[in-house]
Amino acid sequence: MLYRNYLHKVIIMPICNVCGEEEEIVTKCKTCGTNFCEYCGDVEAKQCIECFGGSDEDGDDDWL
Repeated sequence: MLYRNYLHKVIIMPICNVCGEEEEIVTKCKTCGTNFCEYCGDVEAKQCIECFGGSDEDGDDDWL
């Protein structure tokens, strides 16, 4: 009998350290170093929601 050995690639998706979701792309915060997704910070400024100060003026966090 002929056996073939197939190597299976396991793709591990990066995890957002803010919301905990698996995302295709995460960005490292330039201030604190945490990895965040596009919904948990400003990707262009490279700052997570904690460092960017993404809460509203009235104190509500609408992104949750």
